[in-house]
Amino acid sequence: MYEENYRTYIGIVDIKKFNDDNIGQKIDYTIKRHAAAKLDIVNNINGSVMYTAYLNKAQYDNLQVMANNGAAGKGTAITYNKDYPITYLDGGKYMYGTIKMEIVIPLS
Repeated sequence: MYEENYRTYIGIVDIKKFNDDNIGQKIDYTIKRHAAAKLDIVNNINGSVMYTAYLNKAQYDNLQVMANNGAAGKGTAITYNKDYPITYLDGGKYMYGTIKMEIVIPLS
């Protein structure tokens, strides 16, 4: 979220903070093996992916292979997709976009 003068603006993503390290610090689960995600910020005007960040990228890559292999049951993974409208601050300009989350969870 974007912060300025001790105020937090909910729903506004600060691009300077949208990175793997920051997301990993803010979403800190004690059981890391269950949390992996890819987050894309998509520009609503042209539909292009402007920025990408990961929560546990190595785990995301491993689980994504299991989720896409077509198998079911224990030892595989399932993918959930969620989209949320956002405003993001990029170079001092407010832009309208969508944050697309691809969350992968192991089935074990």
